[in-house]
Amino acid sequence: MKKFNSLLVQNHLTGILILGWTLILFAAYGQLLLHPDLHTACPENDTWNFPIRWSVLSALREGRLPLWNPLSAFGIPWLATWQTETFYPGTQIFKWVGLSFWNYSGILHLLIFSLGIFRFLRLSEVQPFWAFFSSSIALLNLCAYNHLGSNSSMDTMAWVPWIFVAVHEILAGSPRHPHPSLSPRGRGGNKKTSPRFSGKVLTKLDAYKEEWSGEFSFGLFFSSTAWPNLKLTLFFTLQIFAGYPQIIFYTLLGAFAYAVFLKGWASLRLLALPIAAGLLFSACQWLPSLEYFFLQAVRLPAVHDNPHFYLPFENLKTLLDFNALAKEGVPDYVASPTFFYFNLYSGIIPLFILGWGVFRVKNLNSPTRFFLLGFFITAFWSLGFFLKGLEITHVPFPDFLEPAKSWVLINFLELIALGLLMENHFPKPGHWKYALLTASLLNLLIPLWNHPLERNLLPPNSRLDSEALKIKAQLENGRALLLPSAGEHQALYTPLPDPERKPAFKRFIPDSNLFINLPLANFYGSTWPTWGTFDANLYCQYQFPYDPGNLLDLLGVDLLYLPEPTMPSRYKKVFTEGTWTLWKNPGSVGSRFVFSGNPQIRSRKEAFTAFSTGTAKPLENLFLDSTPVSPAPLSPWPPYQGAEGFVLPTGNKGFFVRTQNAMPGWRAWVDFKPVDLYLADGIFQCVPFSGKAKVVHLAYQPASFRIGLFLSLLGVMGLGIAGGVKKILAV
Repeated sequence: MKKFNSLLVQNHLTGILILGWTLILFAAYGQLLLHPDLHTACPENDTWNFPIRWSVLSALREGRLPLWNPLSAFGIPWLATWQTETFYPGTQIFKWVGLSFWNYSGILHLLIFSLGIFRFLRLSEVQPFWAFFSSSIALLNLCAYNHLGSNSSMDTMAWVPWIFVAVHEILAGSPRHPHPSLSPRGRGGNKKTSPRFSGKVLTKLDAYKEEWSGEFSFGLFFSSTAWPNLKLTLFFTLQIFAGYPQIIFYTLLGAFAYAVFLKGWASLRLLALPIAAGLLFSACQWLPSLEYFFLQAVRLPAVHDNPHFYLPFENLKTLLDFNALAKEGVPDYVASPTFFYFNLYSGIIPLFILGWGVFRVKNLNSPTRFFLLGFFITAFWSLGFFLKGLEITHVPFPDFLEPAKSWVLINFLELIALGLLMENHFPKPGHWKYALLTASLLNLLIPLWNHPLERNLLPPNSRLDSEALKIKAQLENGRALLLPSAGEHQALYTPLPDPERKPAFKRFIPDSNLFINLPLANFYGSTWPTWGTFDANLYCQYQFPYDPGNLLDLLGVDLLYLPEPTMPSRYKKVFTEGTWTLWKNPGSVGSRFVFSGNPQIRSRKEAFTAFSTGTAKPLENLFLDSTPVSPAPLSPWPPYQGAEGFVLPTGNKGFFVRTQNAMPGWRAWVDFKPVDLYLADGIFQCVPFSGKAKVVHLAYQPASFRIGLFLSLLGVMGLGIAGGVKKILAV
């Protein structure tokens, strides 16, 4: 009878918690749930998130992996760039449903994040109310709200607390009864302090079954004593497939610090195997990304005057007023994107509580101190306090880290510290706790309700298609270039949403070309391949169009669409619409050409200088590197799928040049025989051929992906074999 009553209480508590989460979700996101065509007004949705998602979905629906994007910036290694999420499980839902699943995916990942906060606090023996208090605030985090959708940052964020849950269980042993040092009140110890963790890790299956029976929070998933290690492997793999590298880095850093806090430096050995397994399973994603980001790409500073991209100090004004940075009626998400993208705002009430905890720090136990101190350290880090010291002492700092990208870890540490702090001081709170929860949620709901919504232009869309046809009708076999002026860029990138929430046509902002299959020379992003696109972008940005050279001819730019009423005589006007004019470039070499002379050896800078100043011409001069970019492939035949064939002119030997980035991973065959591929004119793919050659084939087959896929499949097979052997031995 006693056991039956306990089960009823647990079920009643579960029902209340589920009802609470449901009410909060509908109060905050009801419009987005009922109207999937509405989206949060966020400039990056149009300029990056929606187009990149559409590109990946289109490739998967056609039955191919998106290894290469030929439509942007002379070709981009698409799988290697973060946010493509090719192998992420949530991408499969988009493949079946389409972009209409956008809002549901974002809210689902917010819920996963919130449940992870709740689970971690319950493991730390925080009572359900204070655990729900923190997890409900996590649902309304304003930074996550602006990222709402299945883009990389949201999906990577969702698994942060679950990684900490797995680390906690591995080091504490039992998933329900952590060591006294992990308990806010200290089991068997006083409230002020508690002994360091020194217990032996439990490994008995019966202990797990007993502890998890009837427990709210996924207890039924446990089937073996190895499950905490498998969970860490699973959550880490999901994070890598979600693909946001800085968030992954900061999550691991925080998890390792937590492990050292629990059990000292020796604890890292316990995490080595599951982390290594996660790296093995996800090698098909991180290995190409590692090759691209660290070996083949240049990362531009996100902000010219803020190369390390930390938060402006003035953003702290938003702690008192979420719209404090608005100027002349322009909301913050336009005036200062860093506020909504990377902020620590979870409401003023939690911040007051954490500030009060600083003055009461002597009365806190060690876990609460850890998370409270961690929150303040990461907050100061994101504001650039420590970077100032590095700059003064001239200590190099990788731009990749971007302190502002630590916002996910900041929010996680803040919410965990909040729950632990309230449990520490109020283990038996009165009815005032409901008023505190209501005030905290309203503090966040008000800016959510006031945040603008809009209907974005998504394919299929008649307006997008008609505008694209006007450009495509004039396009030959090259690409178009879009270069808005500073004023036009501001209007295109950050349009104020219409009161009626109608979509604002943004003309083909780079990457929106992915919607309508239009090849552009532009690329929206802060990472450029070092093999040439970076140089071409600088040229187009700072010298075009009033230069004496013909670099645009070499780059295969057939059309130029820009707000310029006059141009040099070599460009021909096609039509004008408003302030924008479409210009034709008759001298463009298009997507490929053949050079029949003798090449020269020049550096990339010398080559670009020669073409931009007019001392060299595309069909009369060729600057060729002496060593191949990619050696001849081992396979004697080009792949059946994914290879492109080009017919060569007969009678003369020469050099076939394709105006796409000649990045390592491209392979070449001439008359079905493997050959070396070279770098031409500092940027393009070049294949020498003899006078008898008839056809050249090119295919993108990066070794990093092939090796990574082999390792991932090897890991999956090894896990399956281990499971089979275990079953056989059990019999």
